[in-house]
Amino acid sequence: MSLRRKWILSLVMFAVCGAALLLSAQANFEEPWEMAGYECQPDGPGQDPTAGKEEPIIIGKTLSLPSKVFGQPIRLQVSLPAGYEAGQARYPVLIAFQVADRFPAVAGITLGLASAGMIPPLIAVSADLNGDWFSLYAEERKPGSGRGPDILEFVRRELVPFLEARYRTVPHRILLGHSASALWGLQAAVQAPDLFQTVLAAGPMFAEADYARVSELLDEALASRKPAPQYLLFTQGDQPELSRDLAAFQDWLKAQRPEGLTWEFDPEPGENHGSLALMTLYDGLRELFKPWATLPEDIGLGGGSAIGDYKQGLAVRFGYDIGLGPYADFRLRVKWTEERRFEPLIALARFGCEERPEDWYAHFSLGMTLELAGRWMEAAASHVTALTKLGSLPAAQAAAIRPRVEARLAEARKKT
Repeated sequence: MSLRRKWILSLVMFAVCGAALLLSAQANFEEPWEMAGYECQPDGPGQDPTAGKEEPIIIGKTLSLPSKVFGQPIRLQVSLPAGYEAGQARYPVLIAFQVADRFPAVAGITLGLASAGMIPPLIAVSADLNGDWFSLYAEERKPGSGRGPDILEFVRRELVPFLEARYRTVPHRILLGHSASALWGLQAAVQAPDLFQTVLAAGPMFAEADYARVSELLDEALASRKPAPQYLLFTQGDQPELSRDLAAFQDWLKAQRPEGLTWEFDPEPGENHGSLALMTLYDGLRELFKPWATLPEDIGLGGGSAIGDYKQGLAVRFGYDIGLGPYADFRLRVKWTEERRFEPLIALARFGCEERPEDWYAHFSLGMTLELAGRWMEAAASHVTALTKLGSLPAAQAAAIRPRVEARLAEARKKT
């Protein structure tokens, strides 16, 4: 098993070992639910002071959204980012279709990648719609098919307004479509870049569609497209029946070149129809947010001005002030420390203080960097500033940190 799949498996098991909340009759009523058949085992006696005490790990909620478009309530599953209730931050939204049975795994992937600093925290939502509704055109053999336009209207007129009213969101929505909803997602990507800024299409089910008709619908969607930055990833897995039409769709993209659209195709070998959605989500989120998670070296070498311009470019690309990931400069710091390139290291640390002037750790990090360069007097000044910023922390936390900063301050003063 590859390291990548082991990592994903750990995220999925985290989710499956957790708990969710059951469907309620009213959108405002929420009730805890422990997943049947799965249990998180506590450590043995003597290993954990809370051994024997069981508490659910809450990873989501289930709601019911009344829909005028479909004339019935639509079941939603929602997973909020860690710390959502305690903060005021706003978040991008992942909207997933045809993965309701795997939503705990979907939530586990988003929570795990965010915890690792590889993506920003997301609000993850699954809308449980009939798979036949996603057909792009009506078919006699499929009663209720051909409701693709209705789904687009449902998302635009009902789902998005509901989510924006209920949760703190930013204007970047990510669609995860699987099978029929992935094929629908390709048309939605071309037609509505204002609705979905990112589309992850896992195994678009061309095998059950007439490609000629699909191509006509794509041409119609392109005619009404308004240019906007957008990312599309579509995948295949071990489904050779999709090869011909996926190749034709790639040719269509190369010929039409929808303005503002950046796209990639990943064959995802080794994945079956069921597992493909999770791998597409994992790989797609990592690729999408790579510029946020990792600061390029040439940008870091350019100092604060270059980093500021880079952040502005990310804001344009993502449609909101996304900033940089918490570990975006980590690899640069390690590399430059090993190479003893202190000037760019110091410039990077100073930029951190400018960006987060009230963050004690930004000033402490600058002090440590100045120590490496032997600039002890400046290091001592930075440590003094770090001590003053501890006042904004809870008293217990500040008390735990203070001795560490004071020790570095004493060492720096000794060296001056």
